[in-house]
Amino acid sequence: MCIEIQSSYLIPILQSTVFTVFVEATFLLETAIEHVSTLLGLHPEVVREVNMYSDGDYTLASQHLISCNARSIFKSLQVRICC
Repeated sequence: MCIEIQSSYLIPILQSTVFTVFVEATFLLETAIEHVSTLLGLHPEVVREVNMYSDGDYTLASQHLISCNARSIFKSLQVRICC
């Protein structure tokens, strides 16, 4: 069984490739974000937020995100977890 999911990250290099995000690919993306954050000396949440979709972006499936609340939900969850 294969479960197809969509992450909330806009990774421009993947936009030019055929890339369907499955569970394994999501694990790969999260691992890459952890690696990049370590290399840059940044907190992983900073790298995650910088790469999240925003209003007006297009997903890998060419879906136009007129209104995207990924960042606001992410910030709301950070406040709840941190405090």
